Amino acid sequence: MKRIITFTACTILFTAVCSALIATHGKSEPVIVNPEYDNTEVNYFLLHKIERTDTATILYAGVYHLPNYWVQLSSGGKLRDSKGKTYRLLDCKGFEPDKEVYMPESGSMSPVLYFEPVDKNEKVVDYIDMDENNEAVTGIKLYNVKHSEPVQCLLKGEVINRPQSNRIALLKQGEDFRTAKVTYIPILDGKFEYMLYADYEEAYQLIFCDEISQGAWRPVNFIAESGTCRFTLHSAGIHDDSPDEWEKNSVQERTLYDRFYKIRDDGTGKTPEAKEVENEMSKIHKTMYADRRLKYSGEHPDITGYTFLVENIRSAIEQASHKLDATPMFAVFHDKYEAKYPDHPYTSLIRSYIQAAAITVGKPCLDVTAEDADGKEVNLSELIKGKVALVHLWASWCGPCRRHG
Repeated sequence: MKRIITFTACTILFTAVCSALIATHGKSEPVIVNPEYDNTEVNYFLLHKIERTDTATILYAGVYHLPNYWVQLSSGGKLRDSKGKTYRLLDCKGFEPDKEVYMPESGSMSPVLYFEPVDKNEKVVDYIDMDENNEAVTGIKLYNVKHSEPVQCLLKGEVINRPQSNRIALLKQGEDFRTAKVTYIPILDGKFEYMLYADYEEAYQLIFCDEISQGAWRPVNFIAESGTCRFTLHSAGIHDDSPDEWEKNSVQERTLYDRFYKIRDDGTGKTPEAKEVENEMSKIHKTMYADRRLKYSGEHPDITGYTFLVENIRSAIEQASHKLDATPMFAVFHDKYEAKYPDHPYTSLIRSYIQAAAITVGKPCLDVTAEDADGKEVNLSELIKGKVALVHLWASWCGPCRRHG
């Protein structure tokens, strides 16, 4: 009987403790670690965990910037669900809202944001920081996403001698981080880890966020494929020894750049000497990069060769100063890759470059289809048919472009 009484007493005590915890913190719902999202405009704000209770939706976040630089979060921040309903910020621990908070030497802080409880049936929310820019993290998943993408690449990295680096940006190679979807990965104790899911094997790049903040960066390029991709990243200027020929060309390139910048800074502009230096720079670039990549692409028709081919064509079409002929590159594409990778994003990209290369004076303009402000598809050819038209191209994120356009 004693055992029964003791067991009953323990049960009552356990129930009482649980009831007290529920009364204090609310009934716990699933916790989402490293929640996924669609896009972010707040590159200094990373979500590490979300907890949903009866009394609050709790965001465990990280705020990152360069040491001694300030960051501000608004007390007017809110969550917005799929129906447009908003949930106000109740409390913020570990960070004072509406104040310019200067980053410590670590360059990171860990605020915890408490919002009104999001409706239980809601699966996605946006976080909106109500400062003058109304920056947001959109499409935050309130569930653990199950992935079925064919490419699942685990990125594991070690960062050496870079105490100033606390985040690294991940995006597709060739994309602009100002317009592309960028994933920001925290660096903790000199290490980072992230599972990358993709539909195709493609080239990606990693960029240290402190370099982005300073306006100059060296991307780390890699091809994502299933398995583990390991990185050892050093401070700028530290790299493995290069082959003699590559080192020789690198020295020549640096010397030419020094001459070119001196001529430019002297104000002599495109003098014969400046043109000569520019031509020499183009030759060095062609030898170091374009010729080698094209040779490899022709001899190795795999995803690595395809990546080199795309980079070559992009350089030839978008960077006229390199004076590269895209014709042999297009020939390799048609011969080695077009049929082998019919659905790959690189294939449609190169086809668009081929169309762009065909644009010349006196011939029809490349037709463009885009959505207007109401979401209706519009063809450029229909708008300008039979007219002399000036087409002004600009980026939606560019403030001066929008004002002066």
